[in-house]
Amino acid sequence: MTAHDVEPGKVHPGKPVTVDRYTVGARINHWITAASLILLALSGLALFHPS
Repeated sequence: MTAHDVEPGKVHPGKPVTVDRYTVGARINHWITAASLILLALSGLALFHPS
């Protein structure tokens, strides 16, 4: 792999070198989905303890 194989803007030089793996939109989508799953699980607990 040479320096020409890496797309610009994806590698951040420095110590340590970091590489963006996911976009901001993908991370936001992930956390919205995760929060929705947790809320769904918590609301489903009401089925075991009806009032």
